[in-house]
Amino acid sequence: MATTVTTSERWPTIAGKAIGIIGVALSVGTLALVLLDLDTAPRWRLPGLSPEWTYAWRVADTLVGTTTISIIAALIVWRQPRNPFSWTFAAAALLYPITVFASQYAIHGLVVRPGSLPFADTAARLRLFDYQLLVGCYMFAALLFPDGRLLSPRWRILAVVMVIAVLFDGIRQWDAPYPLWIGVGGNQSVPVTGPPELWAIGASMRWFGPWLAWGIIAIFGALGLHVVLRLRRATGETRLQLKWFTYAVAFGVVGSMLQSVSGLPNIPTAFLEAVPPLTDWGQEARDFTIGVVLPLSIGIAILRYQLYDIDVVINRTIV
Repeated sequence: MATTVTTSERWPTIAGKAIGIIGVALSVGTLALVLLDLDTAPRWRLPGLSPEWTYAWRVADTLVGTTTISIIAALIVWRQPRNPFSWTFAAAALLYPITVFASQYAIHGLVVRPGSLPFADTAARLRLFDYQLLVGCYMFAALLFPDGRLLSPRWRILAVVMVIAVLFDGIRQWDAPYPLWIGVGGNQSVPVTGPPELWAIGASMRWFGPWLAWGIIAIFGALGLHVVLRLRRATGETRLQLKWFTYAVAFGVVGSMLQSVSGLPNIPTAFLEAVPPLTDWGQEARDFTIGVVLPLSIGIAILRYQLYDIDVVINRTIV
């Protein structure tokens, strides 16, 4: 007798497929625009690399990341639809490819071939809203991995502080009466500013800027501590599942802290002139963690250590 599959049983599969298809499609679209716009690639470079190698590295890092996170998030939503971590990670998996595609779309429609694409200015302005939200989703995903719960109720304080910091930092970006800088392979200037009606709101948060760097360092330090404590308390197979994820988070936390150094208040000018290589590579380490290392660490937990029993299902499907 045939078994009837209800809509409630099918929706995780549908949602997972949608996340994977959208993410991969946006990655392919971004790559197409990058190839069309190679002649206008930015000349910005990472310390120690040429502009060409910097651009190649950043594009590869971004596109591998958007594809990887889309596939991993699709699998997790499919197998763990009631896990809060699944949907936090899925939100990041959707925001990340949307962010990079919108940036490259805006560059093509505003710089490479002005007027050739509709809503290019709107795509550029997404940068004022989506990046902080993306980072917030990643931080919450790190807090909730793998079972969707915090270590204890007192860690809710960190969750609240993270929300406040992300919200305030996002609003602070609205003070943008100057051309925006966006891009996949390195920031490029586009002839669009933030919405004028938001300038005053962003300006009202200027007082928060000088101290935000200290807050970010503290938040990432606490986040790293939470992940390490979870690993120390885990046993057996769960500990193996968490090991690579903990390494990934630690790498990203260090990169984020290094990137934040230049924003600290009352730092001597001589020191600030000496740290650009440190902060540039710190930001690159953070972006590389977000795009590639973190999703791959979850993939290792899934395929090697049977997290969520996904590898069992994959093996049965192949057979």
